[in-house]
Amino acid sequence: MYRPNGTVCDHCGQIIPRGSVVKPHFFLIHLDFCSQACMDAAEEKRRRAWLAKEFSVEKRGRHWKVSDGNGDLVCLAVYKKGAQEVVRRLKAA
Repeated sequence: MYRPNGTVCDHCGQIIPRGSVVKPHFFLIHLDFCSQACMDAAEEKRRRAWLAKEFSVEKRGRHWKVSDGNGDLVCLAVYKKGAQEVVRRLKAA
């Protein structure tokens, strides 16, 4: 991101000294980062957000567990049809 006083890191917001901009190799070429660590953190955040949109249903004892792609619990359902309906509605939203 460019500001009147210089380029700013798109992840942490710090002003980047001239000539030390880190450009990503992935498709988000228009972003500028102050360091490799900032670029990696931004990529991890983007990856986790994308995985949060994937859901799975699995049997857990007497209940059905719905979790996202990151492994975070979304809900527990008593019936498999209920768990599948939760996934359907989340994907539709």
